[in-house]
Amino acid sequence: FDSTVCDIYLIDETGTLKGRPILTTCIDAYSSMCYGYVLSWNNDTKSLCHLLQNILTDKTEWCRKFGISLEKSQWNVQELPGIFVTDMGREYTSEAFAQITETGVTMVNLPPYRPELKGAVEKFFDIIQSMYKPLLKGKGVIDQERGARDYRLDACLTMFDFEKIILRCIVYYNSQRLIERFPYTQSMIHDGVKPYAASIWEWGRLQPGANLIPFPHDTAKIILYLL
Repeated sequence: FDSTVCDIYLIDETGTLKGRPILTTCIDAYSSMCYGYVLSWNNDTKSLCHLLQNILTDKTEWCRKFGISLEKSQWNVQELPGIFVTDMGREYTSEAFAQITETGVTMVNLPPYRPELKGAVEKFFDIIQSMYKPLLKGKGVIDQERGARDYRLDACLTMFDFEKIILRCIVYYNSQRLIERFPYTQSMIHDGVKPYAASIWEWGRLQPGANLIPFPHDTAKIILYLL
């Protein structure tokens, strides 16, 4: 789990400048699959609860809300990972969020100033930002190549607008981005696993020992409400 401040300024529905949104996500260390995400203005326990809710949500239904058609195989995640690996941020070490361990999840908090220990999620942020930034130049995107311009003056997208873009980036990241030099096993080659995160994930989650925690939808809502 990790968060980053996106390199773009957004406005609200009235056209007033809101600021830079925060993208929080959970990435599978094995396949690099994005479990889920949340865009928010604050990096706190509430945003983490929304992230967990997104992880447990049917992604085809979620994408439909944004006008995006999705095949289930492109993002087939509705279970919590058995181990959460986070940094020492206060939102991850809060007593409220720690209650998630009562569901069977194991929490691992990494030491500070060690971004290399969470390389999968750091790479995810780099890839996602590199996908949308060239397409949104002149629309509030922070572009160091353009000098000291005040990018806030260019802001023209709302959070909803930006989320549609981020969501399309994630779908591409999961199901169409070619993963090079993945350590394929003979079993994976035999089973025809394609070099995409969604394909590797789908194969891995069905293997013996896969550490995933399923929840009925109603149970998940109660758990997240209590956090």
